[in-house]
Amino acid sequence: MRKSAYIIIIFLVALFILPAPANAGNASLTLSPGSGTFNVGNRFSVLIKVAPGADAINAAQGTLTFNTDKLFVESVSKSGSIFNLWTEEPSFSNATGIIEFSGGLPTPGFSGFSGTILTITFRAKQEG
Repeated sequence: MRKSAYIIIIFLVALFILPAPANAGNASLTLSPGSGTFNVGNRFSVLIKVAPGADAINAAQGTLTFNTDKLFVESVSKSGSIFNLWTEEPSFSNATGIIEFSGGLPTPGFSGFSGTILTITFRAKQEG
């Protein structure tokens, strides 16, 4: 697989996703898929998802980092998001390898099993 890039989504080397409010119980944010194999130049999407646990949540914010030598962000989309209010519009920088967001929704919040916050479309730049 010469032109194949095995990318474990550890490109999010420092994953600092903090659900808000701080008393959101056992809410967790995950990436889907968590890993994969992609050819150099291929595009693939990663969903940032929230599982609120026992309590409904109203907001979440996060900063994700990725390896700019291996990946290129083509877009960050709010389409299909459970959130409809954004205190910080989702943004990204391919120069610094950072994706940031801060959003929420009014009371009673989200209490489903799992909800999508954002969809990130990456392109694999090189093997790694």
